[in-house]
Amino acid sequence: MMITLEMLEEVIERTGASFEEAKAALQANDGSVEAAVNSLKKEKEESKSFEKAVKDTMQFVKDMAEKGLLSRLIIKNKEETILNIPMGVGVIGLLFAGFFSVAGLTAAFVADYEIKVVTKEGEEINLNAYMEKAKEKVSTVVKDYLDDDETE
Repeated sequence: MMITLEMLEEVIERTGASFEEAKAALQANDGSVEAAVNSLKKEKEESKSFEKAVKDTMQFVKDMAEKGLLSRLIIKNKEETILNIPMGVGVIGLLFAGFFSVAGLTAAFVADYEIKVVTKEGEEINLNAYMEKAKEKVSTVVKDYLDDDETE
């Protein structure tokens, strides 16, 4: 199927995608404008759900740290410990460098690093699992919203 300028313009107008994104979506969906629009909306919402999961995880850690319930932050790559710091030091970074902490947590999660916090009682909380649960919840809400949007 030949992709026309009109098709590209419609996808861009309906999604806010760039020219390259619209073209790629149309190509991936055999020139179907509707399928390309739905595909781009789904990608955008999945990206938002991941960002929300990261922010929710950061808020969880901040809340626990502010209450004095955490003692350590541990980041591992396979069996190698990359970072193991007391939360007193870690909280400073979390509170004053929020953007960099979110970006760092995102990068670590995407790169398959294992991220844990340790409570004062010695219990380890795996933040990867926490983020995955948060992402699934948001994705379900987004999917339901998109499904409702498609039926209208």
